[in-house]
Amino acid sequence: LGPIAMEAKDYAAALEYFEKAVKGLPKDPFVRHNIASTLIALDDYHAAVPHLRRALQARPGFVEAVAVLATCYNRMGRGTDALIFAKKSLEMDERNLNGRIAYAEALINLGRMEEAEIFIKATITKGIAIPYSYQNLSSTRKFKADAPELQAIKQELGASHYTMEQRSHLYFAAAKICNDA
Repeated sequence: LGPIAMEAKDYAAALEYFEKAVKGLPKDPFVRHNIASTLIALDDYHAAVPHLRRALQARPGFVEAVAVLATCYNRMGRGTDALIFAKKSLEMDERNLNGRIAYAEALINLGRMEEAEIFIKATITKGIAIPYSYQNLSSTRKFKADAPELQAIKQELGASHYTMEQRSHLYFAAAKICNDA
């Protein structure tokens, strides 16, 4: 029932279901990950971290838990820790969506803009996390009105396969570039 509540965005109910599940399965890494994901949806990154760490104790190769832990550290302002875990997640799976987003965000949070731009452009070239990558890319520097990135974003917006959430990331990136010009 927890996943159904998550899908309905009833995070309080989802958390309740997952917390009941963890009582019966205290070492199950997936239940811990689900609790952490619910806490993240509630913007409680500090509370999510111990659940992700327990998930990794039970299953050290759980790449998604490593990547989400990096995301938590980014949101907590702990860029160095975020970079460590994002890098580890990419060593485990270089195409991991959350790991690539977390790595780019960590570089940005640490002020390593040139590195971030190179990494993000490589991510876009590989066709991974395109909407999120363009949003991160728009944070790396000031852009000019004729920026090729703006034309690429417009092309992506023409694609019909993106969700509304993904489109919002593309619109954000386009607005940021237009405001820079």
